[in-house]
Amino acid sequence: GESKIELLLNLKNMLLTSQKTDEKFVLIIDEAQNLSVDVLEHLRLLTNFEDSEKKALQIILAGDQQLEERLQLTKLEQLKKRVDFHCCLIPMEDHETQSYVERRLAVAGVTQPVFTSQAMKKIFVHSQGVPRIINLICDNALLCGFGHEKRKIGHAIIQQVVQDLHLDDMEQIET
Repeated sequence: GESKIELLLNLKNMLLTSQKTDEKFVLIIDEAQNLSVDVLEHLRLLTNFEDSEKKALQIILAGDQQLEERLQLTKLEQLKKRVDFHCCLIPMEDHETQSYVERRLAVAGVTQPVFTSQAMKKIFVHSQGVPRIINLICDNALLCGFGHEKRKIGHAIIQQVVQDLHLDDMEQIET
């Protein structure tokens, strides 16, 4: 029920109070490429909540290549200077995608290969090496495989998942 101004004043007071006790606040924003230019500009305004000696709030932005492009805009030049760290996740190569999937499965306790080599190739082609899409395809493929009582996920299940998720166009872009 508080107004935007009241929320900002409360945040400023909290940050300035925390500086006296040497507490540090970090704002981490994942998928930052999805933020509008206006929202990113509002983030820059949050960096004004500091005293002359040290920062009250550190900002970390994580996103894909669109974030890097967005931060190049003249309107966001001041934000880029004030953001403490920004990282850009680039797509993985074919072998990196396979290692990534295998590692995630190993962490989950899987000891046997789950995806066939053909399935892995399709995962890479349709995801274009983007981790978020790799995860989406694999999660749905595992659910589909479970539903069909399959211990091994082949290219047919991946193709079905890709169609269900409307990712078919990505293969056409690649070829």
